[in-house]
Amino acid sequence: MEAIKTLMKTNPLHLDKEKMRALGYQVIDHIVDHLDDLPDKRTNYTLSYEELEQKVDHNLPLEPSDPELLINELNEFIASSIVHTSHPRFYSFIPSPAHFISMMGDAMASGYNAFVGHWLAGSGPAMIETITIRWLCQLFDFPEGSGGIFLSGGSMANLTAIATARKVLLGNEADKATIYYSDQTHSSMSKGLKILGFRPDQMKPIETTDSFVIDTIKLELEIQNDIENGCIPLCVVGNAGSTNTGAVDDLKALSSISRKHNAWFHIDGAYGAAAILSEEYKREIAGIELADSITLDPHKWWFQTFECGCLIVKDRMHLYDTFTVKAEYLFDTIRELKEINYYDH
Repeated sequence: MEAIKTLMKTNPLHLDKEKMRALGYQVIDHIVDHLDDLPDKRTNYTLSYEELEQKVDHNLPLEPSDPELLINELNEFIASSIVHTSHPRFYSFIPSPAHFISMMGDAMASGYNAFVGHWLAGSGPAMIETITIRWLCQLFDFPEGSGGIFLSGGSMANLTAIATARKVLLGNEADKATIYYSDQTHSSMSKGLKILGFRPDQMKPIETTDSFVIDTIKLELEIQNDIENGCIPLCVVGNAGSTNTGAVDDLKALSSISRKHNAWFHIDGAYGAAAILSEEYKREIAGIELADSITLDPHKWWFQTFECGCLIVKDRMHLYDTFTVKAEYLFDTIRELKEINYYDH
């Protein structure tokens, strides 16, 4: 053991614990000062490409640099060239007020640098994810056996939901499948459908009412017309808070329509699903518990740092059945079913 420690110290990248603490405290000081001074700052420090190009040294560094100077330089560069989405006066787009505790959790995750793709390598972090997903499922009254996965954001959550619906309902034979969503649905839905190989004629944006919610009458007519033309309704997508206006579709009506046509019911709750935490406002998303899957974005109103999206599903085995791959080099990692390997999701 001592020989290993001695060898590590000869590594040119080695930092002793005093140096690591000093650099860590330096970063913490910058973060705390930034948060403390935030109300006094402008919300927007967006610079043009030309302006930023003049601030950056374009020469490839071939010699080592002082990490303290680099941290100071990085702090100054970032703080002077971003929109502060956690600013108390930031009302553009969807606020993302990350909490300091979340930032520290993010730092711990980076520091331990655990691989959490399978239980064998990251049982502790996997257990944390399992329990946290369980809490989210309970919040939305999902049944025993529900589950989910944390992802980079709502875009990947929406894509994962449609891929799961396709596998569960059609076994990936989706040539005649159609997906319905309002013309106010987040652009990630159309983008995700393209990535999954759906043709433009399979994507069915439905007009909205004057209140910017999906017109359920037009939705029913479109579905019926598609069925008569040999199409198979695969999924109906509801908005629990659209990006443009915050509008919430009639989720109960969409659930009924989905069940009537044996279609998957997905809800994009990246914006508004956090209202479930409010006794006063959770009525605005009534019916969200009827979904087969829900997209959440903890890095919005749940006070988490970017990137933290989430998908929860009523039957977690649907994720397993959709995405599991039995590679030979992974055989040693296969364990009890309750010890989740998140690479299977």
